Order: sequence, then structure tokens, then C-alpha cells
Amino acid sequence: MLGVGLEEATFRHYVEEMASVPFRFKKLFTGHIRNGKKLQKAGWLYNVRILSENGYPDGTRLDRRAVSEGICRVARLGRGEIRGVECQEYFDLTLTALKEDPWFTAAGPAGDPVELERERTHGPRFEVTLPVDASESEIMDALWSLPRDIISDGYDAALEALATQVPLTIHEYRTGTECWSWVVPEKWTCSEAYLETLDGKRLFSYSDNPLHVVSYSLPIEGIVSRDVLLKHLYVHPRIADAIPFIFKYYERDWGLCCSRTLRDSLQDDQYRVVIKTDFSFSTLKVGEVAIQARVTNALCCVRTCVTRIKRMMT
Repeated sequence: MLGVGLEEATFRHYVEEMASVPFRFKKLFTGHIRNGKKLQKAGWLYNVRILSENGYPDGTRLDRRAVSEGICRVARLGRGEIRGVECQEYFDLTLTALKEDPWFTAAGPAGDPVELERERTHGPRFEVTLPVDASESEIMDALWSLPRDIISDGYDAALEALATQVPLTIHEYRTGTECWSWVVPEKWTCSEAYLETLDGKRLFSYSDNPLHVVSYSLPIEGIVSRDVLLKHLYVHPRIADAIPFIFKYYERDWGLCCSRTLRDSLQDDQYRVVIKTDFSFSTLKVGEVAIQARVTNALCCVRTCVTRIKRMMT
């Protein structure tokens, strides 16, 4: 390292990934790669940090420790200095330090990354109260309007409400967890979104219906042309007055949804689009209800089937 400290050596991020530090996770990125004239969609995983300030990279403590233990050699060169370190020694030192303190190479202080990200995004809190032994109608009335995106506060609230009705066990899986060819995504929070004319007439908003915003839409604020808007405005292919559910986790883009009737009425040259969303580290929650089978009845059924098959064969 010439002219800078060892804290600038991003090699430690590789060690952080190996050590599975709590402030970093695997994130899916998507895009397009051009091979000659052919443009093809591609996706790749990259180890990133949580966006809370607690997870900000800080290698100063590791730098000082490497110098004090003689792993990092320092030589003066004019007004500056040169620092050198063997990769294997640096790897071992970093791994040891992270085993002692998983937040050793982050700004800190240490904390639950899910709660730290919740504080950063200031996501909405939903509370759903269902009566004991609620009817199907009562459950639907309470849950239908919640923004139940795959990882969201609305989904969590719905699951917790259902847990008051049945013996539900809730399992949690961290963002970045790999499951065969799938990776648990980030939490998506939409705080505000709407479409309006330039004179301020509100045409629809997220507060009217959460389906008005494409799930996992990127944020955008600005004035767009009608042509651009129509490329990002989705409608139901068959039902003119329905608002479709569109999911864009695998295509990083922004988008809105509305009825085909409303879309066809848009004639202005420009419109104002506001979508305020945030992505954060969290956990995917899965509800499990175990229903105990009556094994004796099942065995009787098996014996009956076997008896009938024998009779048919004789």
C-alpha cells in the first residue's frame, strides 16, 4: 500500500464474507451483458453491507493491530510511507479478529442488523387485531388492504395476525440466504407513491391501494413524458377496471399500476411521478401449521388397498 493505510485494503471484505459477519449479506444484482450484437439478461451475487451507519466499513482497528503484531511492515518514503503485508497472514489476523468481535471491521456499535435497518428506513408499523375464532370474512376484511410484499412490514403483520387464529410457527430466514437457485431478497418499504398531472391533480396513490406501485419498484421522483410513463405503467390484460399485481424483483426498474380505463384517459404530454421506496436487510418469515395425522386410519387404508390388490391378482 503506497500513501494510504492498510484500512484501504478491501481484501478484508473477502474475509468478512468468509466469516459471515452480521453486517454483510449477499445481494442479487441484475442487468444486461452485450456479447457482440446480442444483449442478454444476467444476474450475479455480490456481498454488500447493511446501509445503517453502524455497518460502515472501518479498517482502522485492524490496521493498528496488524502493525502492533508485526504483520504489517512500514517503510518511510519521503513524506509518505509504504505498507506491506503477506495475504495469508493478513487473512488469518482478520479472521481471528472477527471471531473475537464480528463487528471489528465495521463502524459499530454492534447491534441487531434487522433492527438497525428498521430504524434507518423508518418503515410503517401495522397492527391487526382479530377476534378469537375470527370468521373468514373478518380475516379478509382485516388483511386484504395490507401491503403484503414478500418481505415487508405488512406481510409480517398479516402473519402475526393469523398466528392468533391457528397454532402457527413462524420461521425466519436472513436476507441473502441461498435456497437452491433462489436468494432471499431484501425487505422492500414504500413510504409514498403517486401519479399526478403537472397542475397537481392526484390521479392515484399508494395510500389508495398498495397495488398501485410495482412491488420492489426502484425509487423515482420527477417529471416524465407520457411515452416514458406508459412504458412503466401496467394494467390488467383482461379486466379493464382492475389493478394488476406486478413484481419486479428480478428486473430492477420502477413502475406503477392502474386500471386500463384510467391509463387510456391519460392524454397530457407530461406527468409527475413520485415513488419513495427503500431496500433493507431483514428476514423472510414463513408460517408453518402442523396438522397431526391419524396414523391408525392411514394404516387401515393401506391394508385395505393391499387386500383389494391381492384379490384382483388372484
